Amino acid sequence: MSAKNRLLTVGLILPSTLFACALLVGLIGFFVVAAGFGQSTAPAPAPVSKSTKVAIPADPFAPWNGHWSGEFVSYDIDGKVRYRLRVDQRYTPAGRGQQSAVFTNTSEGGRVETVHAVNLVRDGELLCRVTKIGPDGKPVGAVIEHKGEYVGPGHIIWHRRIGEGRFEIFNEIVDGDTYWIHGTGLYGKDPHSTEIFEGRYRRIPG
Repeated sequence: MSAKNRLLTVGLILPSTLFACALLVGLIGFFVVAAGFGQSTAPAPAPVSKSTKVAIPADPFAPWNGHWSGEFVSYDIDGKVRYRLRVDQRYTPAGRGQQSAVFTNTSEGGRVETVHAVNLVRDGELLCRVTKIGPDGKPVGAVIEHKGEYVGPGHIIWHRRIGEGRFEIFNEIVDGDTYWIHGTGLYGKDPHSTEIFEGRYRRIPG
């Protein structure tokens, strides 16, 4: 409910330099946001390696089940707000190790976007498949797939490779009735296409 490299070609030295700079900026932003959340009651993000990988339980998505509401904010690498969304999310169990979700995102200008998602475990791997829905109720564009790293109860790191040198990585953390998202993405070849984002949601009873 989506970690990779950077710019590769246009010579040798210049792309490598741009890659290092943009990746450093993105990671600094990622951990700055993470540190901010660390001051709250959310558990601090933990690095994941093959040697410390946690076994995936039968229902890793259970902490997200239910209705959530809050705000999602995206920032540029200068810390300026790109956009804000009011977000309504509803997660529903969909069988063993699976979950379906419907997101309703409303921009500051009142534009509403609906997104459907399916979370599942396949061959020991966490997957999240996201589909945007048009006004006619039909899917729009390609399905976006994230791969997940299970950190512990209520904590998953999602990531995806968008294309050559482009990526997205973010933490999703549930702590009781509070749900956080924080991460970063590089969405184009220009380092200024880097976004740092966070979401804070509260569980809606009922």
